[in-house]
Amino acid sequence: MSEDAGPGAERTGQPRPAEETPATAARPSPPPPAPGPGAGVEEEGPAGPPPTPFENPWFLPVMLLLLAFYLGYDGFLNPDFAAEHPEDAYWNRQVGVYFLLWALGGFFEAATGRFLPYLFPSLTALLGAWFAWDGYGNPAFSARYPEMLPYYRAIAWILLAVSLVSAARHALRRRRERS
Repeated sequence: MSEDAGPGAERTGQPRPAEETPATAARPSPPPPAPGPGAGVEEEGPAGPPPTPFENPWFLPVMLLLLAFYLGYDGFLNPDFAAEHPEDAYWNRQVGVYFLLWALGGFFEAATGRFLPYLFPSLTALLGAWFAWDGYGNPAFSARYPEMLPYYRAIAWILLAVSLVSAARHALRRRRERS
């Protein structure tokens, strides 16, 4: 053990701080270095590749909104398409509303910077419930599009499963971060 170690040095392993004497107290501290060019700018390390457009928080909401408008046009506003393909127009209405809601949630996330972990699972469950209603319980849809029932039923189960898996994934991640 060194000579400048105090009584607590055996326990902490650290030397006792040097005592201040009148000679050291009168000594001025050295001046801080003068700021040079680029002062206050922190170095971030090696420059990586430039960010891609896909990393922009506004990219996904804008793409979803464009897709919702495309599907909504064919589903709600284009009478020729609805007359020629009524089952596709109905599909476009459902999925267009889903993408519009998802885009609005994405715009909220991008504008506020807050992540909404249960947005995708809840919207997917909502769309799955809509498909389940058409596939199992909507008599008007069953009478009009009987050939679509198996597809709507399968899509409903797939969407509900995706919703549950996504919600469970977020819940487990949140639980892991808390512990």
